[in-house]
Amino acid sequence: MSPLFSARSPRLDKTTSGQGMSMNEALRTQSLERRVAELEGALGDADKEMEEVVSRMNLAQIEVMELQSARDEAMRQTRKLQAAIVAEREKVDSLMNSCIVGMGNGKPTARHFMSVTKRCAGCRQAFYCSSLCQKENWPVHKKACSSTKNTKQDSIDCVMLKSQAGGASHYQKATIPFNDDIFNQAPTSISQSIGFPLILRRTKPVSPVSENSARSANDDNAHATWLMIDPGHGFAPPEWQSGVGDVLVVRADRKPLDIAMLAAVTDYVSNILDAFGDGMDGDEVGRKYYQRERLVRFSKGCIRMQE
Repeated sequence: MSPLFSARSPRLDKTTSGQGMSMNEALRTQSLERRVAELEGALGDADKEMEEVVSRMNLAQIEVMELQSARDEAMRQTRKLQAAIVAEREKVDSLMNSCIVGMGNGKPTARHFMSVTKRCAGCRQAFYCSSLCQKENWPVHKKACSSTKNTKQDSIDCVMLKSQAGGASHYQKATIPFNDDIFNQAPTSISQSIGFPLILRRTKPVSPVSENSARSANDDNAHATWLMIDPGHGFAPPEWQSGVGDVLVVRADRKPLDIAMLAAVTDYVSNILDAFGDGMDGDEVGRKYYQRERLVRFSKGCIRMQE
């Protein structure tokens, strides 16, 4: 029989070039080679991503260092400002620890060192423990007070709060002499608390409370009453709650007062009254409203709305 048609198949486990390999083994080898190539590619991509991450981390570290440097500089500036504030407070305290009358007499008594909270409304440089001492010292102090040296200004713009029917208030422009006696009065407590000291003066004498009940409601002046409230509880003194009549309002620093600014101040005090009405106590109201910066922002908004 011819070998071509022999029943035995040729041997595949050996070849002329060496040991033979089955078809399955060859396929597995090719699959493993492809897998190895894929893993090598994935490792290459991972290396690139790692390099990008390291680069971003380095940039972030640089930014952190810059922020820390800026923070350190801000802290240094803050400490300088704090030191300046402390120095200024000490300066003010040293002035306010002695009443000018007590020291001037050469025999300061205990009362001259207690509650030294008043100062000249004109120059803001002379301190007193009471209105009595301020009046006693005026003949001497007026010679040095800067408020009396302005010979060019004879009058000051102010506002008259006119009482109207139903207790409403009407704002009217007014002027008073620069050295009017009104400046011998102390500013109202609420106006000092909000950082805008105002002095109020009735145009007619105060009647006993028992007589106020017989007065017409036309004598009530709501906005004047608001400006007289106590910062601690929100109530005005009994003599300022009814029968108030017309009231003159001036700035304690003798600067001009216009209607728009006074209207903004009374609106601000109205918000304070609302806060008391909502149940807030004096401390809560103080933390929220007794800040000159807050009043300034509020007033600017009110004045813009009126324009």
